[in-house]
Amino acid sequence: MSIVRRVLVASFYNREAIAPALERLAEHAEVIMGNDFGRNLTEDELIERLSDCPVVIAADEPYTQRVFQAAPELQLIARDGVGFDRIDLQAATRHSVIANNAPVVHEAAADLTFGLILATVRRIVVADRGVRAGQWADRDAYLSSGVHGKTLGILGLGRVGRAVARRASGFDMNVIAYDVAADPAVAEELGVQLVQWDVLLSSAGIISLHVPLTAQTSNMIDEQAISQMKDGAYLINASRGEVVDQDALLAALRNGKLAGAGLDVLRQEPPAEDDLLLQLENVVLTPHIGSDTVDTFAQVFTTVVADILLLFERRRPRHVLNPEVLRHERFAQLDVS
Repeated sequence: MSIVRRVLVASFYNREAIAPALERLAEHAEVIMGNDFGRNLTEDELIERLSDCPVVIAADEPYTQRVFQAAPELQLIARDGVGFDRIDLQAATRHSVIANNAPVVHEAAADLTFGLILATVRRIVVADRGVRAGQWADRDAYLSSGVHGKTLGILGLGRVGRAVARRASGFDMNVIAYDVAADPAVAEELGVQLVQWDVLLSSAGIISLHVPLTAQTSNMIDEQAISQMKDGAYLINASRGEVVDQDALLAALRNGKLAGAGLDVLRQEPPAEDDLLLQLENVVLTPHIGSDTVDTFAQVFTTVVADILLLFERRRPRHVLNPEVLRHERFAQLDVS
């Protein structure tokens, strides 16, 4: 196995926060900064920049069959976070490309999730707007149900879901969760009751989503699921926008079935100017910033760079998403122990 030490940075994380990790990488490789747009690269832009780079530090740009065909030198996609739904893992494996991620964003994502819970349920954004508009005494508009002691339903008890559960304990919340792969011992340690899907929907006053986007989770929160939720429940989504049927959510928020929603992710990012969710007072929106803290940025890039350097040393990166690719002859000399 041979690899040219050239790394394309397609990520557009804050440059100051990631500088120390990239400086370390630059001691071992040519680092090419390939994204000054402040957004994800398009497929064509990615292909143009990937032509002779065996390693890319990736954001949420698309890694498709077309991209892999156009980039035969590519050996490693090092994702600058945890989500990998924009990477066609089967195509990556067919083209002998390792897909890797950096699963270190869960604490920051959990912080934001709980911020959305508090902001949405306690109507903090509504109250802020009211103060600025001179409506200090409009107490009815700011009245809320509160968070303490309520039942929180967590969909997906992975790293982020578990971190949210730990935070919920500080509010004396009753935490239930649905996750087909959950470890009962871990749930018990966290004080989380594992329940069936229909029980979570019908029992939780607040439902928080923490699942990856897959064929099974796409539109998981649809009209039928929402109909099973408690009247006046709140929905929090810091996973992927496509997990929620946005039309069904909009209808439930407008007709009062749901009291509110806190959304860090949308089906279309950024949203169109005429997106009706932007007009609703009972919706709190943030621009997909679950991992956006200086400390997390630095930790992500430290993790990414460490895995890239392992590959340069002919050793297995630590967070491989498609381990079957390591059987390819391209990686015959890789130490996979």
